[in-house]
Amino acid sequence: MIRAGACAVALALSAVPASAQAVNDYPTNARVEYAFACMATNGQTRDMLDRCSCAIDRIAEVLPYADYVARKPSCGCARPQESGPACSAAWPQ
Repeated sequence: MIRAGACAVALALSAVPASAQAVNDYPTNARVEYAFACMATNGQTRDMLDRCSCAIDRIAEVLPYADYVARKPSCGCARPQESGPACSAAWPQ
């Protein structure tokens, strides 16, 4: 299982309004940051790139970007400026 995405996927699959499925407002850099953090945790392979990219696409289908950003701190870090393993996994440096 993709460890970096586990928290985000759990958040994305929590109670989200059905209208969120129509929203695709994630900036490209947010998707890339997620994929980088996911790959840093799970391996720098082509297979992992595909899996991590798919994971953030799925999250974006069910969770509006504003909600993703608002919930992201509950994964272990409040801001990218914080340090520590949990932060580096959630917020790539």
